[in-house]
Formats: sequence, structure tokens, C-alpha cells
Amino acid sequence: MKHVKHLLILTAVLNSPAILFWIPGLGMLFILPFFFWINIPALWFGLAKLIGKPHYEISAFGASPQTPLAWLLIVGFWTLLAFGLTVMAAYVPELKWRFSLRTLLIATTVVALVLGVVCYTVR
Repeated sequence: MKHVKHLLILTAVLNSPAILFWIPGLGMLFILPFFFWINIPALWFGLAKLIGKPHYEISAFGASPQTPLAWLLIVGFWTLLAFGLTVMAAYVPELKWRFSLRTLLIATTVVALVLGVVCYTVR
């Protein structure tokens, strides 16, 4: 029962950009997560090319689903991802990691330094 609850919560969270985008007044706040929600399965994983032109319209902002099948495949993609994460969490033993604030600050500093060096070398 615990894993079913995790699956439902993960599915709701992963599909929330589409739900929040259509709420009047709040929709514009969630436009960027909404575009990522569509474009990750459609463009990055090739779903738009797989099912063809009439289902997706590719524009400057990315893919735009045009049919109910396209929307269903996107929701199915995120639901399948939630299922995979739930199964993975069920089989991985609970790890009890304890970090102090000092360790967290050191790790954050190291990540910032690495990103700074990467930005400096790219420039």
C-alpha cells in the first residue's frame, strides 16, 4: 500500500505542470515547466518523430501536441517514469545518510567551483 501511495504522488507531481498550466490566473507562472513537460518526451526522447507530423507541430518553442493521442503519450511517459522510480525505490534499501551543515556547505562550494571553472574555460 505504501508503494501505491508513492506511485500516485509521483504521478501527480510529474504530471502537475499540465494541470497547473490550465488553471486561470496561475497558468502563465507554469508556462516554462509546461514546455519542459511536453518537450522532454516529445523531442528529447523522439516521441514526436515516432508518431509523426499530424500529432505534433514543431515550432520555435518546441513540440506542440495536436491530438489526444499525443497528450496521452506524454502523460503515459511521465506515468511510466513515476512507476519506474517507485519500483526502484521499493527495491533499494533505505539509506540513512546524515550530513552536517558543514559537509553540505563544503559540497556546495565544490560544485560552485567546478561550475565556475567550466564556465571560465568555455568562455
